Amino acid sequence: MNEEAARNQAQAQPIDAQPIDLSSAGASVGRRRLIKLGAGALPLSLTLASRPVHAFACNTTSAWGSVQVNNVASVQTNASNKALTIERWSLSEWVDNLTHSPLNTPWGVLTNAINTTQSFSDLDIGAAQLLGIPAGLTATDNLLNTLKGMTGAGLFQKYMLVALLNWKLLAGSVTGNIGACLSGPQLTDMLGGSYTVPSTGEEWTIANDKIVNYLLGNNIVAP
Repeated sequence: MNEEAARNQAQAQPIDAQPIDLSSAGASVGRRRLIKLGAGALPLSLTLASRPVHAFACNTTSAWGSVQVNNVASVQTNASNKALTIERWSLSEWVDNLTHSPLNTPWGVLTNAINTTQSFSDLDIGAAQLLGIPAGLTATDNLLNTLKGMTGAGLFQKYMLVALLNWKLLAGSVTGNIGACLSGPQLTDMLGGSYTVPSTGEEWTIANDKIVNYLLGNNIVAP
């Protein structure tokens, strides 16, 4: 991860948006936490056990935006209570065609969805049949090379493409559920590099990094 990506991710502190991983390492950390908490940890253990092996929390733009301008305990709690469980592929998983349970390899799902036998390394952005093209890119830009940053794409362009790809393939699925958190029209509004938060009227732009911070902080994308 480059320094700019690390900085943006650090700025985007999620509301109840930590990944739940019950692998051996994750379970070991969980056990240590439960031991430390003692008897009062029982409700937490039940909550962890009831959630999917890999699941991520996502807040709507309104809930996230409200916390950014009014970061008090009651607002945080309200947003956290309304957070939705979603799934997604990260940027690195798209670039290297990697996956995690319960998802299959992203490029395989995409090529099946658009009914093509064309190699994923040859696909251009337009061929992926997305909701639109992020500002600064064209429909004929190679999709994989753009995700790799080989076409000069910045963080906004790369993460917007990942968001569009994840939304296309997971928005309507029970596994993904991204569409319940971020609507198609909202994502389309972000493509041009400026988005107005419904709850606050705040402007998120490419320049202030707030679109990218929302996508990162709410697990629509990841490095």
